[in-house]
Amino acid sequence: MNSHSMSRGPRWPRSLRIGIGAVLAAAALALGAGPAVAAEPPEYNSIPAVLPGNVVSFAFEAQQATEMGDYIELAGTERASINIPVTIIMSSWGCETGGMATCATTPGATWKQSLTLTIYNVVETPGNPPAVGSVVLTTTQDFNIPYRPSADSTGHCPASDFYPWYSAGADHCYNGLAHAVTFYLPAGKTLPTKLIWGIAYNTQHYGANPVGTDGPWNSLNVGTQTFDGQPTYGTDVEPNGAFVAAGNGVAYGDKGANGLNTFRDDTGTVGFPAGQSWVDYKPLACFGTTCPQAEPAPVSSVLAETGAPHTPPPTSTSDTSGGRPGPGLALLVCSAFAAVALLVVGSQRRSIRR
Repeated sequence: MNSHSMSRGPRWPRSLRIGIGAVLAAAALALGAGPAVAAEPPEYNSIPAVLPGNVVSFAFEAQQATEMGDYIELAGTERASINIPVTIIMSSWGCETGGMATCATTPGATWKQSLTLTIYNVVETPGNPPAVGSVVLTTTQDFNIPYRPSADSTGHCPASDFYPWYSAGADHCYNGLAHAVTFYLPAGKTLPTKLIWGIAYNTQHYGANPVGTDGPWNSLNVGTQTFDGQPTYGTDVEPNGAFVAAGNGVAYGDKGANGLNTFRDDTGTVGFPAGQSWVDYKPLACFGTTCPQAEPAPVSSVLAETGAPHTPPPTSTSDTSGGRPGPGLALLVCSAFAAVALLVVGSQRRSIRR
């Protein structure tokens, strides 16, 4: 017996070696995947768990608007901007071709739309309404916005000014299509607990840079509808108020008496529909990784204030296990080594029987 054969020691059967190798490889892969993290609840959410086919909405082109948002207070403790995507509900009324009775849309058809989200600090002074303060961050992203479905041709929907589309699942007719867009925020910012958010975009005649031509952007609105129990997380600091910048006095509860075209706090009775208050028509938004996100990532690169592209964050906000493997990973690893032990024992028993 030479030294080489002495150093090898006992040789396990080939099938056992393959099984052990496969199990150990799986365990190594699991360890490399990193700790498992439980999903965190949103920091703020006023979006219903089940979004209907459409919601009441605020029309930018019709109201000569340039920005709309709300004054909110975040829940939880996460404040790092990169860990708090923001989801806003939009309402698309544009058809791919035609309009009214001739509205026709190819299922899945979309157009690219730039949207800008801005987060502001809040200025609160005794005797005055809340006001926007300094900008915490602003980000402009492109999204694929779906056209509303074709006008109903089944006879389920009565003809109206807008010739609605029919949702067979809900057995309901809608004039527009609700759609969630998710902004991934740039890194390096800490969101304040109380903040004002605003969404802005360009239409044919309004916005920071009006498009100048007709298009589906003229029929794109911001979802504004209060659902029972909203918000489910966080606080709407001023339930009967919203922040609006518009040139049409009807867009304001004060009919523009306190100024037009300024992104400011507005309370009272609004003009869409007439006689209603903001408490019934609040902008729909959600701050957090477990919000109803319609798109896994922006269509184009995200530009922070520095203009640097940003990679979307992971799907959880923090490691609640303190850096240790989560229970799912621990179970997988334990199972892997248990399998190895069973293989060894089985091999030994087969050797005894032989």
